[in-house]
Amino acid sequence: MTAVSTAEDLFTFGLGTYGQLAHGVQQAEHVPRLVDALAGKKVVGAMAGGVHTAPQCELTRGSCSLWAWRIWGVGPRRRTRE
Repeated sequence: MTAVSTAEDLFTFGLGTYGQLAHGVQQAEHVPRLVDALAGKKVVGAMAGGVHTAPQCELTRGSCSLWAWRIWGVGPRRRTRE
C-alpha cells in the first residue's frame, strides 16, 4: 500500500517479499515507512500492486523511480526515468 503525505513524501507498507515497497529490503512493513530514495522529490500520487510501486512525481529536474519484481529475471529491480 502507498500513502502520500501533505508534505508530498511517499510512504509504503504491506507485503514486501519482492522488494516492491522501495526500502531496499525484501520484507513486510506493518506501519507506513518513508521511501528514502524519493527524499526531496515532490510526490503527487502513487500506485501499487502485488509486485510494484509506481510513484508519480512532479519534476523540474532529476528523476523518479519505479520498483518492481522482474517477471523474467530474479530479484527486485529499480527503474529510474530522467
